[in-house]
Amino acid sequence: MNHKVGDKVIINSLEWFKANCNLSNNGDYFHNTDRNLYLAKYKIPFCGEILTIETMISNYGYYMEETGSYWWHDWMFNDSRKKVIEILRGNYIEL
Repeated sequence: MNHKVGDKVIINSLEWFKANCNLSNNGDYFHNTDRNLYLAKYKIPFCGEILTIETMISNYGYYMEETGSYWWHDWMFNDSRKKVIEILRGNYIEL
């Protein structure tokens, strides 16, 4: 696991999931290399958002302050920490 409690992470964009995952019939996005890894359709509204890690779930994933009982994995994050810092400082403009 690459993050710790209190870290701010950006969830990958919906465009990233569309490009890198397979869409199931029920609207979930399954990771191309492992069908056990997927973005459930109820998490789609959080794509592209900055979330705060609240709890680590052993070596499995994370709960976020903003999403309650939804769990997340490292592969779902856009790991550009510099981008997170610039957004939080208000210095980032999406082109």
